[in-house]
Amino acid sequence: MAPMTDNFLQNSAELMTTRSGLSSEVDHYLKSYLATEAQKARDKRLAITLSREAGIDVATVGELLADYLDEVTDHDPTLNWICLDQPLVEAVIDRYEFPKTVTPYVMEKTKFPDLDKLEEQLKLPPSEWTLFHYTAATIRSLCQHGNVIVVGRAGNFITFDLSNTFHVRLIGDEKKRAEQLANEKQCSLAEALQVVRRKDRERAAYVKRYTGSSVADPKFYHLTISIDNFEPSMLAHIIADSLLEWHHGR
Repeated sequence: MAPMTDNFLQNSAELMTTRSGLSSEVDHYLKSYLATEAQKARDKRLAITLSREAGIDVATVGELLADYLDEVTDHDPTLNWICLDQPLVEAVIDRYEFPKTVTPYVMEKTKFPDLDKLEEQLKLPPSEWTLFHYTAATIRSLCQHGNVIVVGRAGNFITFDLSNTFHVRLIGDEKKRAEQLANEKQCSLAEALQVVRRKDRERAAYVKRYTGSSVADPKFYHLTISIDNFEPSMLAHIIADSLLEWHHGR
């Protein structure tokens, strides 16, 4: 796996400082990413992928998880943990084109158990890349750098071979998830239930299309949690503590 190019890192940092609606925490993370990339191999920072069923308040869980990890992990104080959802990941690659003379993402030496279709996808030359491939390259690069929680986008499959990345899936009762969404969007329970079912189908189809696997297959996660009886802060603690136990037990 070749590292992402300096141009990619520089463009990412500049992008996050110029686009509106992006947090100062993301800006700080990418600037630190650029400044410390050369130390990445020595640091062995951890990363998390967070998969979830529709209607689960993953934004709150991710924010609390990042805050708690800052407290309990030994990390570079110049690089706090950060949670990146789909819009933020796509913002990193928005308006960016990889240099035509560089192939920053090669898979010849990488094997994904039971994911032949994903291997085929990721071995396509950059000239044939779609948004999925740019997203995959970005997610892998960020997880290799560490101190990041990546939400969705088949992140656990894309980074399945990375030894520093811990994979979590959050599930819950469909009606309770619909109730959460109805409260959030101020819509009826029936409308929310339709949205939850549609999003779950779309996410399953996305994973199946690019990886050939099921989004709910437990072998692709280190930890699966039913969120029904847990507050977001407790979920954050469970995930962080499990990450550390997994890391220290290897």
